Amino acid sequence: MKNRKITSGISAVVEYIVMFLVVFISFGPLIWVVISSFKTNKEILSSSFSMPAGLNLEGYTIAMDMANIPMRFLNSLIVAGLSTLIGIFIFAMAAYVLARMEFKLKGIIFGLLVSTMLIPGNAIIQPIYTIIQALGIYNTRFSLILVYTGFGLPLSLFLLCAAVKCQHRLIDLLDRFCKSFCKY
Repeated sequence: MKNRKITSGISAVVEYIVMFLVVFISFGPLIWVVISSFKTNKEILSSSFSMPAGLNLEGYTIAMDMANIPMRFLNSLIVAGLSTLIGIFIFAMAAYVLARMEFKLKGIIFGLLVSTMLIPGNAIIQPIYTIIQALGIYNTRFSLILVYTGFGLPLSLFLLCAAVKCQHRLIDLLDRFCKSFCKY
């Protein structure tokens, strides 16, 4: 009995040591980069592992000016927002049809659309690039929105179909409840 408690205690200590090491290996470099970002170039070159002498934000202002981060952030916000909204609008309609209506080839269409998740992204990058280039929309926000919306199709359709089916059951259940207990 005592041997089991001792071995379980030792194994718990070993587990915590391993977890601490994994966390340190994962977050250590990130913390070091954040701390180093407040140093001057001279401090980084003289002693890279020391703490900064003061809070130096000059590197951040230089990065903002050189990389034009506010404009890039706005571009990302526009592309991500529009591709999400367009995707939700189109995929919600498709999910509703595939989840609630009965028609021939429904299973085959759903299977084909969802099975595109099995195609590796690396395998379709070159054909997409060629098509975007041929259409003359390379290096535009529209092309990014189009590609992001297309890449989101399989997973979004799969999740939205499941949500519509679940919602359908909930609405039917509430309808039956109201008909049995509520008076119109």
